[in-house]
Amino acid sequence: MNPNHNGITSDINISSKNITNCTGVIEILRKSGIMSTVSQTTSIICDNSRCWTENSCAIKLTGLNHNEIEENVWIPLRDKYNLDCAHLHIHGYYIGCIKNFIRPSSCPTKK
Repeated sequence: MNPNHNGITSDINISSKNITNCTGVIEILRKSGIMSTVSQTTSIICDNSRCWTENSCAIKLTGLNHNEIEENVWIPLRDKYNLDCAHLHIHGYYIGCIKNFIRPSSCPTKK
């Protein structure tokens, strides 16, 4: 078994005004050898005074060890799309801001 894969599914949802479609996300993951499914979605983002939409990508990581997510998934996507945050769900292990998963208390919207 590949040590980078442990059979646990993880989901990452990213959105940004810098994402036109998910083709670039797919290429980053493919070149890194990350088994995944990527779906184009639209997110509604709100602050205190208004709401807007952003293109977003729902990424299902197929069995990638959660210790590999920061270096092999988050950092390349963050740098390419100038992302501030992402929602991460490691099934049976963690749900929340990816920044809090990497370094607790670093998510700007910690609740």
